[in-house]
Amino acid sequence: MFIAILGVIIIVIGVGLKRSPEAAGRLGGTVSTLGIVVVVIGLLLSAFKIIEPGKVGVQTLFGKVQDNVLESGLHVINPLVDVTTFDIQTQTYTMSAVSNEGQKEGDDAIGVLSADGLEVKSTFLYYIK
Repeated sequence: MFIAILGVIIIVIGVGLKRSPEAAGRLGGTVSTLGIVVVVIGLLLSAFKIIEPGKVGVQTLFGKVQDNVLESGLHVINPLVDVTTFDIQTQTYTMSAVSNEGQKEGDDAIGVLSADGLEVKSTFLYYIK
C-alpha cells in the first residue's frame, strides 16, 4: 500500500509541474504517467498475500473484522484490507516448581489455596493451540 500512496504523491507532483509556466511544465505529463504506473503496481502488489504454513490470516477493513479466515497459501485480497497473521501450531509450555525445568528460569508454578487455606504449588503441562 505504501507504493500506491507514493504513486499518488508522484501524481500530485506531476499535476503541479504541468501548471508551472517554466520548462519543467513539459515534464508534468511524464511525471503524472509515472505516478499512475506506480499506483497500479502498488495496488497489484498489495492485492496478493501469502500466509505461511502453521498460520492463519484475519482480515480487517477499516477496523471491522471480516468473516472469512485465510488459511495457509497464496490469496488474492482487497488491497485496502489489513491482514493480521496468527500462529495456530500446538505449543508446549511446562510450568514447574523446579528452577531449571521448563522454558522460564526459576519457579513458575502456580500457588493455589487448598480447602483448609494452605498454599499448594501446582505444576502443569499446557498445550496451547
